[in-house]
Amino acid sequence: MTKKAFEKRKNIGYCPRTTVFYRADCECGHSFLMSGSCNQEICEVCGQEGSRLHGIRIKRWLPKILWMLEKGPVGYMVITIPQEFWQKDRGMLQKYRRYVIRKLKRLGILYGKVRYHWSGDRNRCFYPHLNILMSAGWLGKDVLDELKSDCAKWFGVNGQVVIEYHYTKSIKKVMHWIRYICRPTLNLIEDASERCFVWESVVKRFVNDVEWGKPGTITIPIVLRRVDLNELSQSDRDLFWLFLSICPYCRRKLKWRRLKDGDLNDVVFRKVLDCGYEEIFR
Repeated sequence: MTKKAFEKRKNIGYCPRTTVFYRADCECGHSFLMSGSCNQEICEVCGQEGSRLHGIRIKRWLPKILWMLEKGPVGYMVITIPQEFWQKDRGMLQKYRRYVIRKLKRLGILYGKVRYHWSGDRNRCFYPHLNILMSAGWLGKDVLDELKSDCAKWFGVNGQVVIEYHYTKSIKKVMHWIRYICRPTLNLIEDASERCFVWESVVKRFVNDVEWGKPGTITIPIVLRRVDLNELSQSDRDLFWLFLSICPYCRRKLKWRRLKDGDLNDVVFRKVLDCGYEEIFR
């Protein structure tokens, strides 16, 4: 892509570290553009909610969580690490994550996906908390209290670790959870020096997308049969299908191809979507 073409489009939120673009055209003539990403959460563009990096993560999570939803309710658990352990120690975070997964497997929860958030909208400092989506419904108070106590014992602190838990069969709620969990959170840390230190000591090269039980992937007929997409807004429905590489208008498969330099010069942009997607025509 030429520098002039990039300058025209950078206000849409393209990553300044990459000029890679992909295009897909369905058999009915609908065309879409997907931008690339440097995949670095420290990036001032990719590290924002609604960026292409955010979309890449949703695209990775969505089929597997839909597969869990087809089998029953999906549970969402957030586990906050005690404040005295808000340390920039990736080894500790990895070991604790493995411990939590083993505990959940012993509870009979066969499938799940896990991701850390590094900060939040209220506490704009480094405070890691574990986000989990899993194939689980109602969990009794006794079960949750035992899990809270066991996690506290792992850290060697008195009392209980803070755990929040909800479950649903609603695709609207599940989509909200996936979008929320997959968002980049490093740039929510307000202090620039702390943010850079966390990036170098913890986040950089940290494998932050872990699953257990090897959840499968959903098929489109099952999506249409089991999921009520009318719960979603029109824009969310369009993105839902694009995340699955399906045309949101005719439901035909989209095949993405990488564009060469100059291929964008004669593209007219009709509608900017979210997470690095656009609908285009010439």
